[in-house]
Amino acid sequence: MPNAVAHIIIPMLLVGIFRDYFVKDKKKFPLYYVFIAGIAGALPDIDVLFYYIMSFNGYSYEAIHQTYTHSLIAPLIIFLLAFLFIKVKPFKLKRKKLKISTILFLIAFGVFSHIILDFLLVSVKMFYPYKRAFSSGFSDLIPKGWGDSFIKVFDGIILIIWIVYLELKHKISDVI
Repeated sequence: MPNAVAHIIIPMLLVGIFRDYFVKDKKKFPLYYVFIAGIAGALPDIDVLFYYIMSFNGYSYEAIHQTYTHSLIAPLIIFLLAFLFIKVKPFKLKRKKLKISTILFLIAFGVFSHIILDFLLVSVKMFYPYKRAFSSGFSDLIPKGWGDSFIKVFDGIILIIWIVYLELKHKISDVI
């Protein structure tokens, strides 16, 4: 299963690329939005915290993890909620104006990217409460001997891509 690094950085990278290359007015799409998408990418694994609490009552990891938070219903509901807030005026955070609808769209995107990443590298019950797990089959191509090291290397590669992107596009070395 992908680690938090990939779940956070992949939506940040995709939303960052969208912001940098497709958004004309950066003031209407501040970097806060990129951060929100990244945090949302890790949100489905909040069910692990629920497992920690519920394990004291005898619940197994499998009974809690990859249930509702990993279902495609979750990002769909958040996406539909975003439409309800489209007409709501932005609120200020420091000097930036943030739209609730945009935040909800980004949360839906982050959660969706988490589910797709799990689907690509492991299996996911994406139609929970229907309990059948679906997988892309990509994980079957990874040699069995590689085990968890593949996921660790994958996370490292994603982190390096993110840092290289930040350097090329935003010159982070000027800040260091």
